[in-house]
Amino acid sequence: MIIIQLMKIKQILIKIIVFLIFIVFIKCEKTIDKTKINPNTKVKFKVYYYKDSPKVYCSGWVNVDNEKIGRWSYFNKNGQLTQTFEYKIINGERHTNQGWVYRNSINDTNWDRSIFYKISGLKTKYKVGDSLKLKISARKILKDWTTIFYYGDAINDDFSNLKKIELDSFVTKDTFAYFTKPLLEKGWKNFRSVIEQYVYKNKNDTMVKIMRRMYIDEKYFVE
Repeated sequence: MIIIQLMKIKQILIKIIVFLIFIVFIKCEKTIDKTKINPNTKVKFKVYYYKDSPKVYCSGWVNVDNEKIGRWSYFNKNGQLTQTFEYKIINGERHTNQGWVYRNSINDTNWDRSIFYKISGLKTKYKVGDSLKLKISARKILKDWTTIFYYGDAINDDFSNLKKIELDSFVTKDTFAYFTKPLLEKGWKNFRSVIEQYVYKNKNDTMVKIMRRMYIDEKYFVE
């Protein structure tokens, strides 16, 4: 039996998991209303409205290529926040990194339709000689999925060099991992990691790997 990885299936899965986000994107683009520009970074904050309505449909940042970046908020016609999605540019392409879907309020998360990670223990400032001690928790798509946590000091800012550098990894059926690292140099640092979740499914007598990834990039300062 041949094990293969089909990118098309991965793309279909992501579309389903992120709650029809690509349909949302198309609807959103039709109703552009105003743009605020940040002159320091050249990114733009955009607000879109429902057609023929003063109600905000969605809002968030885009980069110089007009690609969504950071967290975007989506609202219903009553003004209620219904979804939040985080976008990153990974190896030159926009990637839906995390997603939160809400029921009645931002404090009422629909866990079955949300995918995200959480970092515990990260501080903004450390001293030389301290240790970076983190716990990373990742919500699974389905219970039978396997999770791999990848770490590497040489990961670049768009994660385009993952296949070219040495990475440490931790494979688990659980949803969390611990990371410890001594801090020996001063200055701004980045903690970068990749969370990969996958499962093998039988498709027409062929085992197919279905996979998605979340990318972590957090700054901290060592004094």
